[in-house]
Formats: sequence, structure tokens, C-alpha cells
Amino acid sequence: MGKINRWTLMIPRFCAYGFLKNLRFFEVFLILFLRQKGLSFLEIGTLIGIREMTAMILEVPTGIVADLIGRRKAMIMAFLSYIFSFLFYYAAKSFLWFLPAVILFGVGDALRSGTHKAMILEYLDLRGLSDKKVEVYGRTRSWSQIGSALSTVIAAVLVFYKGDYGIVFLASLIPYLLDLALMISYPRELDGKTSGHLSLRVVLDFTLHSFRNCWRVKPLRTALLNSSLDKGIYKVAKDYLQPVLKASSVALLPFLTKLLPGTTEQQATAVAIGIVYSILYLANSQASRRAYVVQRWLGGSKKALNWTYFSLLLISSMAFLALRFDLRYLAVLAFLMLAFVENARRPMLVSYLGAFMERKQRATVLSVESQLSALAAMVMGPVMGFFADHFGISGVFIVSILLFTALGIPLRIREEG
Repeated sequence: MGKINRWTLMIPRFCAYGFLKNLRFFEVFLILFLRQKGLSFLEIGTLIGIREMTAMILEVPTGIVADLIGRRKAMIMAFLSYIFSFLFYYAAKSFLWFLPAVILFGVGDALRSGTHKAMILEYLDLRGLSDKKVEVYGRTRSWSQIGSALSTVIAAVLVFYKGDYGIVFLASLIPYLLDLALMISYPRELDGKTSGHLSLRVVLDFTLHSFRNCWRVKPLRTALLNSSLDKGIYKVAKDYLQPVLKASSVALLPFLTKLLPGTTEQQATAVAIGIVYSILYLANSQASRRAYVVQRWLGGSKKALNWTYFSLLLISSMAFLALRFDLRYLAVLAFLMLAFVENARRPMLVSYLGAFMERKQRATVLSVESQLSALAAMVMGPVMGFFADHFGISGVFIVSILLFTALGIPLRIREEG
């Protein structure tokens, strides 16, 4: 890695992008914020579904636009969309008013996801470092998790002293404005080879060729479905840690009241979330950074992907049982383990997918993967919300257990692939 750093400062800039992007101060309080606004889990799940549906519909078109007219421009538009989304979240008072917030957020996700990974892969190719995909992407992702850890601490402090979940949306504007400036500063060579203009015929031809490549190459097709399933499920399930921590924070209240008389339940929740999520994100950072070590230890990319998929099923079962029998601390541990495995898998999957992608179509193919993930999350959002309303938080993991079990064999990464 020292050799790469001597050549250019782009790797630190990639890391800075991930660090700033994950300073989403609202993320660890999102469900609690929406619950405070009077929304049911089903309404929250529906909003998540609409957000993911927006991303799904726009995912491939925005990936194509990024490949054809420039990835840097797509990233600039993404951050502008996020910024307006935060403003809507802060001002919204009811379910309907949250719709523009989630739609704008979905637009930002569609423009961003896949595009920045394609820029990293383009950079590695230009510098003759294609064999460093797992290390470089794992390193940048680890900085994203460090950003998430710091984000959690800052968000917890803001909620503790302000007593308002909404403040975290205003605070999120600052790092996203900085990331917008960073995207503007990226060298134009990372745009890739662009056509300079768009036409319906060009877009259709490019789309058809990209989809044919995705679905005709069997290892690529299987990996795309494998990746999108676990990513989609994790995207929805992970936020249910928040109400679990809120319920668990009652145990902290007497201790905090002795230290700080007048401490409220909301403040105790902020402390619990700050501690647990900081540990979670720091562990995730190491999981991403050491993904190549885990991959090597498990016997290569294919075996590693299969073993980690199976572990997601086991951890989901552990979470279900812990929540069902009200073993909250064990449930928190299960959430931590789920996040750790997911973050170790991502660099492996991106590297594996990269081996089957045509260079000029990377943003598009990675957008297909994100689109499939969004489709899974779009369906899972309302379904998991419904199960959570009727069976408690444990109901969320009934869904993931059934899906991981039913699709385990069809989505297995074959050794001959």
C-alpha cells in the first residue's frame, strides 16, 4: 500500500470521500426519529420501500449516464440531492411530508452507488494496480466505517444536549457539502471514456449490451443476485437495532441519573446508541480493511463468499431467538456480528464482480447490483415493518431466515464459475 501512496494522493481522497459520506448523523436515530413523529413500523417500512423503489427505478439509467457523460458529474448531482433530502427530513411533520425526503434520498443513492466504485476501479486500471482491488476498496470502506463511528458519537452528543432527534439532519449538511466540494476537485480522467452526448439510441444500445453481459455470464449473474439479496436484507434489518437499544437503555437510566441528575430516557438512549454503534462501526472498519485476509483464510474468494453467506443465516437465527426470548444483550451482539460479516463481504463481492465486468460498463454493472439490492430492500421494507408491528422486532428475522434458507443453494458461488 505504501507504493500506491507514493504515486498519488487519490487513495487518501477516496478514503476522505467514504469518511465524509458516512458522517450521516441521522442514520443511527432514523427509526426513533420517525417513531417520535408518530409513524408505525409499517409506515416506516413503506417509506424505506419508496426510497429503495426510487433508487431501483433510477439505478441503471443513472449508471448509464455516469458511464456515458462522466462519473464525476453524477457524483456531484448525487450530493446535491442528498442535501435537499436532509432539509425535507428536518422540516417534515407527517407521513406525506416525508415522501419528498425519501425520494430525493433515493435519487442520491441511485446516482452515487456503483459510480464511485467504478471511479476507484478506473484509477487502479490507469495506474496498473488492478490486482489491488480488495485491498484498496477494503481500505476505503474501512474509512467509511471510521466515519460512521465518529458520526455516532457526534450524533449521540447532539441528541443528548439538544434533546431533539431532528438536529442530526441539519448537522449532516456540513460533511455532505464538504464531500460535494471533494467531488468537484476529482480529476476529469476518472470520468472514464465518455461519449460527450446522449441519445435514446445510445442509451438503449448501451443498456441492452450491459444487461446481456450481466445475465449471460453465469458467475456474474449468480454473484449479482447473491450480493443484492444480503445487501438488501441488511439495509432494512440493521436499523431495527435502534428500538432494541432504546428498550435496553432503561438499564442505563439509574446510573446516568446519579452522574447527571435529570437525565431523560431519550438521553439514556442516545448514550446507549453512541456506545454500541461506535463499537459496531469500528469493528466494521477492521472487517473491511482485513477482508482480503479473511478471504485468504477461508480459501479464496468463492469459498469465502459461500461461508460468509451461510454465517448470515446462522446470525439471523441467533438474532431471532435472542429477541424472541427477550435476551436483549445477545440480540445486540447478533446485530454487531451481522454488520461485521456484511462489511467483510462487500470488498470480496466488488472484487469478484470486477473480474467479470467490461471496463467501460463498470458503473452500469455495479448499478445493476445496487438496483437489485434496492429491489430486495423495497420489498423487505414493508414486509419487515409488518412483521415487526405484529410479532415484535424478532419478526424481522423470520423474513431473513426464510430467504437465506430458500435461496442458499441457487445463489451458491460455484467453484467452476
